[in-house]
Amino acid sequence: MKSAGLLVMLFVASLTISACAKYRPAQQPKCASMADCNPKKTCGEMIPCKDGQCREDKLVTIPCDEACTNDEDCPDGMHCKLLPTDEGLCVIDGICDSSGDCRGLEKGDCLGSFECVDGKCNSYCLSDDSCQEDSECILMDKGCCCGSDPSDFVAVSEARRRDWNNRPECIGVACPMTPCTEPHGIEAVCKDGYCQVESLQEDVCTSDAQCTKVPGDCCGCSYGGLEKAIMLSKKDEYLSDLEQKCSVIDPACYDFNACTGRSAVCHESQCVLDGQWCDCPDRMENWDPVCVNTHGDWFTYPSLCVAQCLGLDVGYHGRCQCQMGCFMSDPVCASNSQTYYCGQEEAECNGQSLKYRGECSARCDQCLELDRMPIPVCGEDFSDWSDVCFVQCHEKNWWHLGNCLEGEGRECGTVMGTLCPSDALSCRVDQDEGMGHCVKSGSCIVPGDCAAQNLPHDECVGDWECTTEHECRWNCD
Repeated sequence: MKSAGLLVMLFVASLTISACAKYRPAQQPKCASMADCNPKKTCGEMIPCKDGQCREDKLVTIPCDEACTNDEDCPDGMHCKLLPTDEGLCVIDGICDSSGDCRGLEKGDCLGSFECVDGKCNSYCLSDDSCQEDSECILMDKGCCCGSDPSDFVAVSEARRRDWNNRPECIGVACPMTPCTEPHGIEAVCKDGYCQVESLQEDVCTSDAQCTKVPGDCCGCSYGGLEKAIMLSKKDEYLSDLEQKCSVIDPACYDFNACTGRSAVCHESQCVLDGQWCDCPDRMENWDPVCVNTHGDWFTYPSLCVAQCLGLDVGYHGRCQCQMGCFMSDPVCASNSQTYYCGQEEAECNGQSLKYRGECSARCDQCLELDRMPIPVCGEDFSDWSDVCFVQCHEKNWWHLGNCLEGEGRECGTVMGTLCPSDALSCRVDQDEGMGHCVKSGSCIVPGDCAAQNLPHDECVGDWECTTEHECRWNCD
């Protein structure tokens, strides 16, 4: 009987174990990018790479042949690859034709590079970087071209200089003709048997008064460039070196003002910009400024992330100066999916491009995914809309297909008998007011618009109809 009971218990236990095995989440394959989860596949239904694992349970659709100008134009898991024609194409991170396509991807813990193998970016570690004394270590640019900030440099052993300069991902990269200079405040040292970057003791601050804000690159913040903080004692030397460096290059600057109200502060013995220690995205790739209130004054900060990290009172998205003298009557949805109520000019003032007219909404975002040619219309406010879908999603109306005609919307009629400037226009007169506006002849929103234009029609008893194309049609009874 004991053996029989034991068999029953083992049987039940086996069922329990099998049930647990059945409902235990499957172990997903490990990955570094989406390319690892979709071998030799570049678009369509794809398996995303989330937290280092291929998630087959969270499929995403990646568009094929999607044009772009920068990485922000592409879906998650993709970046913009610039073509020889100066146009761009969204490609999956980790997919490559050459090692240069792998630039910008995250490497492993070691100091290494990328190579393109069978259409996929493979990272590898360079040779051993051990050392015995400081003299064996040198500072090298982290990127393929000269850096300007201490964070742009790494410490490499002198013996590895050739390997570092000849990384496959940097072959063929056209760098500006700029003399390379080592940044102030860091040096290459041998520490714990390996070459490392170390801050110089003379650049250690003890108060905010020892720090100052300076341009971070040749463009300067007035033209979309970077800001940075350095020791006040190094300001003259830094600006002199920057001027010498920028005098021999023609930098490609952004056409917007990226200056902020952040001050230079001493944080953990280093001069940094206020909030630079926050875990927020890189400013150049995520420029989405906000206007914040600090001690009763309004200042521009680089992002909502930084403002929230510092506990600041956020007034609105955008640079404070971009809303000056604005009546907030022409909202647009910008490329950062933020609504700017002062229109396209405000969006561009903040370094953003126009996504579509009107406030941002999930419903209007769907208009960007329509599989057809755009259908422009002349809106009820006599302004051009790129597609009728955007008019409808904002619950507005429109006069006719196509852009508004010159002079359309101009005041007409009145006691002075003002005429419309073109034969293609008719005066849609409000009978009660005795005045009206010029509209494209025969266009309408409601049937009454047709009668108010005094349009010719068949000599029969009937009524006006406003068709689905917003055209006036006389129907005989």
